[in-house]
Order: sequence, then structure tokens, then C-alpha cells
Amino acid sequence: MFEELGGFDERLTDAEDFDLAVRATEAGISIYFDPGIAAWHDDFITCQTYIRRQRQYAAAHRKLMDLKPELYARYAQHQARPPKGLKKMVYLFFGQKYWVRTIDGRNWLRALPRSWRYRVYDWVITALGCISRKKID
Repeated sequence: MFEELGGFDERLTDAEDFDLAVRATEAGISIYFDPGIAAWHDDFITCQTYIRRQRQYAAAHRKLMDLKPELYARYAQHQARPPKGLKKMVYLFFGQKYWVRTIDGRNWLRALPRSWRYRVYDWVITALGCISRKKID
């Protein structure tokens, strides 16, 4: 089946799984999800390296969009839209290098309940990994 679909597009270094899944779906091949299966990457990761990875993934999707604009025309509802209003202000606030240094360094956020702390992590990573191109190094 993999070879029938043409395998991974070798012009892509990332997002090739998304491209393959779309081609499989359009060829009428069912795709199943099993919540009991987990993948693990045994990498040391920091907030900064995770943000960098998010940016690489976004760049790969931009490349895929350039290579196959018709794919994104059909699946446009899955594209992120820029935040507006209060949400935009939250992302501007958390889209600062200070938060990355805080998370990767002496993380005073650990004093917060886990659910709050993880919410802050999400805002920082989304702000700097998906929305802003602000330098984080």
C-alpha cells in the first residue's frame, strides 16, 4: 500500500506523514487511530528546542503548501488562523524570551498547580512556535 501511494515525497523532510495520509484518504484507504499506541522519542528537550522543532514543522507545511497548493485548498479548515483580540494579547505577552528562559532555567512556574503550569507552557510554545518568528536564542 505504501509503495502504491508512491511512498513518502522525498522533496519533504517533514510533514511527509501528513502528505501520505492525505493521499491515502483520497485513494479511499481507511486510516485508523488506536489510542493505545504510543510513540516515544528519547531526546533531551527544552522549551527552546521544542519551539525550534515547532517552527521546523511549520516551515515543512509551508513547503508542502508551495509544492501542493491544491492539497491545502481542499483542507484549508485545518490551517491555523492568526489570533485576534484578547487571545492575541495573551500570545503577545507569553511570546517573550523571558518565558523560555524561565521554563528552561530556574522555573518558578513549578510552584503553580500542574494544570496552570502546563497552560502557561502551551501559551509560550504556541506563541513562539506557531505564531511569532521572534528570535529565541
